[in-house]
Amino acid sequence: MNAPEVPRIRLEEVSHRYPDGTLALDRVSLEVSPGEAVAVTGPTGAGKSTLVRHLNGLARPTRGRVLVGDRDAAGLRVAELARLVGLAFQEPDRQLFCRSVRAEVSFAGREPAAVDEVLDLLGLAPVQEAHPYDLGYSRRKLVAIAAVLAMRTPVVVLDEPTTGQDRAGVRRLLEVAARLRSQGRTLIVVSHDRRFVDAACDRELRLVGGRLT
Repeated sequence: MNAPEVPRIRLEEVSHRYPDGTLALDRVSLEVSPGEAVAVTGPTGAGKSTLVRHLNGLARPTRGRVLVGDRDAAGLRVAELARLVGLAFQEPDRQLFCRSVRAEVSFAGREPAAVDEVLDLLGLAPVQEAHPYDLGYSRRKLVAIAAVLAMRTPVVVLDEPTTGQDRAGVRRLLEVAARLRSQGRTLIVVSHDRRFVDAACDRELRLVGGRLT
Protein backbone atom coordinates (compact mmCIF):
# COMPACT_ATOMS: atom_id res chain seq x y z
CA MET A 1 0.00 0.00 0.00
CA ASN A 2 1.17 3.55 -0.68
CA ALA A 3 1.60 5.68 2.43
CA PRO A 4 -0.98 8.52 2.42
CA GLU A 5 -0.41 11.97 3.89
CA VAL A 6 -0.77 11.50 7.63
CA PRO A 7 -2.31 14.23 9.81
CA ARG A 8 -1.22 15.20 13.30
CA ILE A 9 -3.93 14.52 15.92
CA ARG A 10 -4.50 16.99 18.76
CA LEU A 11 -7.01 17.19 21.56
CA GLU A 12 -7.17 20.51 23.38
CA GLU A 13 -8.90 20.53 26.78
CA VAL A 14 -11.53 18.07 25.55
CA SER A 15 -14.36 17.16 27.89
CA HIS A 16 -17.33 14.97 27.06
CA ARG A 17 -20.46 14.64 29.17
CA TYR A 18 -23.15 12.14 28.17
CA PRO A 19 -26.85 13.11 28.32
CA ASP A 20 -27.27 11.17 31.59
CA GLY A 21 -24.70 13.48 33.19
CA THR A 22 -21.73 11.09 33.12
CA LEU A 23 -18.46 12.96 32.58
CA ALA A 24 -16.54 10.54 30.36
CA LEU A 25 -13.63 12.85 29.49
CA ASP A 26 -12.35 15.66 31.67
CA ARG A 27 -10.09 18.29 30.04
CA VAL A 28 -7.99 15.86 28.04
CA SER A 29 -5.13 17.37 26.04
CA LEU A 30 -2.82 15.22 23.93
CA GLU A 31 -0.96 15.09 20.65
CA VAL A 32 -0.20 12.15 18.36
CA SER A 33 2.45 12.81 15.73
CA PRO A 34 2.18 11.40 12.21
CA GLY A 35 3.39 7.81 12.06
CA GLU A 36 3.28 7.15 15.80
CA ALA A 37 1.88 3.96 17.32
CA VAL A 38 0.14 4.96 20.54
CA ALA A 39 -1.72 2.87 23.12
CA VAL A 40 -4.66 4.24 25.10
CA THR A 41 -4.92 2.26 28.33
CA GLY A 42 -6.76 2.41 31.63
CA PRO A 43 -9.45 0.61 33.61
CA THR A 44 -12.89 -0.23 32.29
CA GLY A 45 -15.03 2.91 32.17
CA ALA A 46 -12.03 5.25 32.04
CA GLY A 47 -13.23 6.92 28.83
CA LYS A 48 -10.94 5.20 26.33
CA SER A 49 -13.59 4.33 23.73
CA THR A 50 -15.20 7.73 24.15
CA LEU A 51 -11.86 9.38 23.47
CA VAL A 52 -11.15 7.57 20.21
CA ARG A 53 -14.72 8.11 18.95
CA HIS A 54 -13.91 11.83 18.95
CA LEU A 55 -11.24 11.25 16.32
CA ASN A 56 -13.73 10.43 13.55
CA GLY A 57 -16.65 12.52 14.73
CA LEU A 58 -18.80 9.77 16.23
CA ALA A 59 -18.55 11.72 19.48
CA ARG A 60 -18.23 15.49 19.77
CA PRO A 61 -16.67 17.43 22.65
CA THR A 62 -18.84 19.10 25.24
CA ARG A 63 -15.96 21.54 25.52
CA GLY A 64 -12.52 21.84 23.94
CA ARG A 65 -11.62 20.87 20.40
CA VAL A 66 -10.21 18.05 18.31
CA LEU A 67 -7.87 18.85 15.45
CA VAL A 68 -7.07 16.44 12.63
CA GLY A 69 -4.17 18.02 10.83
CA ASP A 70 -4.87 21.73 10.88
CA ARG A 71 -8.64 21.28 10.70
CA ASP A 72 -11.04 21.48 13.62
CA ALA A 73 -13.10 18.28 13.59
CA ALA A 74 -16.15 20.30 14.63
CA GLY A 75 -16.31 21.67 11.09
CA LEU A 76 -16.01 18.26 9.41
CA ARG A 77 -18.73 15.72 8.73
CA VAL A 78 -18.32 12.14 9.94
CA ALA A 79 -17.92 11.03 6.31
CA GLU A 80 -15.02 13.47 5.84
CA LEU A 81 -13.31 12.36 9.03
CA ALA A 82 -13.80 8.69 8.11
CA ARG A 83 -11.54 9.22 5.10
CA LEU A 84 -8.77 10.26 7.49
CA VAL A 85 -9.40 8.15 10.59
CA GLY A 86 -10.55 4.54 10.32
CA LEU A 87 -12.02 3.12 13.53
CA ALA A 88 -12.61 -0.58 14.25
CA PHE A 89 -15.10 -0.79 17.11
CA GLN A 90 -14.59 -2.86 20.23
CA GLU A 91 -17.74 -4.82 19.34
CA PRO A 92 -17.53 -5.96 15.69
CA ASP A 93 -21.27 -6.65 15.44
CA ARG A 94 -21.87 -2.89 15.55
CA GLN A 95 -19.91 -2.62 12.31
CA LEU A 96 -20.84 -5.63 10.17
CA PHE A 97 -23.85 -5.62 7.86
CA CYS A 98 -22.91 -7.14 4.47
CA ARG A 99 -23.71 -10.67 3.28
CA SER A 100 -20.15 -11.88 2.80
CA VAL A 101 -16.75 -11.21 4.29
CA ARG A 102 -15.45 -9.93 0.97
CA ALA A 103 -18.41 -7.58 0.52
CA GLU A 104 -17.85 -6.25 4.02
CA VAL A 105 -14.19 -5.54 3.41
CA SER A 106 -14.82 -3.97 -0.01
CA PHE A 107 -17.97 -2.03 1.00
CA ALA A 108 -16.41 1.41 0.64
CA GLY A 109 -15.53 0.71 -3.00
CA ARG A 110 -11.87 0.10 -2.33
CA GLU A 111 -9.58 -1.40 -4.92
CA PRO A 112 -9.68 -5.21 -5.26
CA ALA A 113 -5.93 -5.37 -4.66
CA ALA A 114 -6.34 -3.66 -1.28
CA VAL A 115 -9.16 -6.02 -0.37
CA ASP A 116 -7.11 -9.09 -1.34
CA GLU A 117 -4.15 -7.80 0.64
CA VAL A 118 -5.99 -7.37 3.92
CA LEU A 119 -7.91 -10.63 3.53
CA ASP A 120 -4.59 -12.43 3.19
CA LEU A 121 -2.97 -10.45 5.99
CA LEU A 122 -5.69 -11.38 8.47
CA GLY A 123 -6.15 -14.96 7.28
CA LEU A 124 -9.66 -14.34 5.96
CA ALA A 125 -9.19 -15.29 2.30
CA PRO A 126 -10.47 -18.87 2.85
CA VAL A 127 -13.75 -17.56 4.32
CA GLN A 128 -14.24 -14.51 2.10
CA GLU A 129 -17.54 -15.81 0.67
CA ALA A 130 -18.96 -16.71 4.10
CA HIS A 131 -21.55 -14.55 5.85
CA PRO A 132 -19.77 -12.71 8.69
CA TYR A 133 -22.38 -13.88 11.20
CA ASP A 134 -21.63 -17.50 10.34
CA LEU A 135 -18.13 -16.94 11.78
CA GLY A 136 -17.08 -17.00 15.41
CA TYR A 137 -16.51 -13.83 17.41
CA SER A 138 -12.75 -13.75 16.91
CA ARG A 139 -13.04 -13.93 13.13
CA ARG A 140 -15.85 -11.37 13.04
CA LYS A 141 -13.48 -9.09 14.93
CA LEU A 142 -10.83 -9.62 12.25
CA VAL A 143 -13.39 -8.92 9.51
CA ALA A 144 -14.24 -5.57 11.09
CA ILE A 145 -10.54 -4.70 11.34
CA ALA A 146 -9.96 -5.80 7.73
CA ALA A 147 -12.76 -3.51 6.56
CA VAL A 148 -11.05 -0.56 8.21
CA LEU A 149 -7.62 -1.47 6.84
CA ALA A 150 -8.99 -1.75 3.30
CA MET A 151 -10.04 1.90 3.48
CA ARG A 152 -6.34 2.85 3.60
CA THR A 153 -6.93 5.72 6.00
CA PRO A 154 -3.79 7.54 7.17
CA VAL A 155 -4.86 7.04 10.80
CA VAL A 156 -6.08 3.65 12.05
CA VAL A 157 -7.77 3.20 15.44
CA LEU A 158 -8.28 -0.30 16.85
CA ASP A 159 -10.47 -0.62 19.96
CA GLU A 160 -9.48 -3.74 21.96
CA PRO A 161 -8.29 -5.61 18.85
CA THR A 162 -6.96 -8.71 20.63
CA THR A 163 -10.15 -9.51 22.54
CA GLY A 164 -11.14 -13.11 21.78
CA GLN A 165 -8.05 -13.76 19.63
CA ASP A 166 -5.89 -16.86 19.91
CA ARG A 167 -2.11 -16.71 19.46
CA ALA A 168 -2.40 -16.86 15.68
CA GLY A 169 -4.86 -13.96 15.68
CA VAL A 170 -2.61 -11.87 17.92
CA ARG A 171 0.37 -12.60 15.64
CA ARG A 172 -1.63 -11.38 12.65
CA LEU A 173 -2.56 -8.20 14.50
CA LEU A 174 1.06 -7.59 15.42
CA GLU A 175 1.88 -7.94 11.74
CA VAL A 176 -0.83 -5.38 10.97
CA ALA A 177 0.74 -2.97 13.47
CA ALA A 178 4.21 -3.50 12.01
CA ARG A 179 2.95 -2.94 8.48
CA LEU A 180 1.14 0.28 9.39
CA ARG A 181 4.27 1.58 11.08
CA SER A 182 6.44 0.68 8.08
CA GLN A 183 4.05 2.68 5.88
CA GLY A 184 4.31 5.74 8.12
CA ARG A 185 0.65 5.60 9.08
CA THR A 186 -0.57 6.42 12.58
CA LEU A 187 -1.87 3.61 14.79
CA ILE A 188 -3.91 4.24 17.93
CA VAL A 189 -4.78 1.16 19.98
CA VAL A 190 -7.20 0.93 22.90
CA SER A 191 -6.19 -2.15 24.83
CA HIS A 192 -5.97 -3.96 28.16
CA ASP A 193 -3.50 -6.41 26.59
CA ARG A 194 -0.14 -5.43 28.06
CA ARG A 195 1.92 -7.74 25.85
CA PHE A 196 0.28 -6.42 22.70
CA VAL A 197 0.71 -2.81 23.80
CA ASP A 198 4.39 -3.34 24.57
CA ALA A 199 5.02 -5.09 21.25
CA ALA A 200 2.95 -2.86 18.97
CA CYS A 201 3.17 0.68 20.35
CA ASP A 202 5.78 3.39 20.86
CA ARG A 203 4.18 4.96 23.90
CA GLU A 204 1.15 4.84 26.17
CA LEU A 205 -1.55 7.30 27.16
CA ARG A 206 -3.30 6.18 30.34
CA LEU A 207 -6.80 7.34 31.23
CA VAL A 208 -8.32 7.07 34.70
CA GLY A 209 -11.70 8.59 35.42
CA GLY A 210 -11.70 10.45 32.12
CA ARG A 211 -8.36 12.16 32.76
CA LEU A 212 -4.84 11.47 31.54
CA THR A 213 -2.52 10.35 34.32
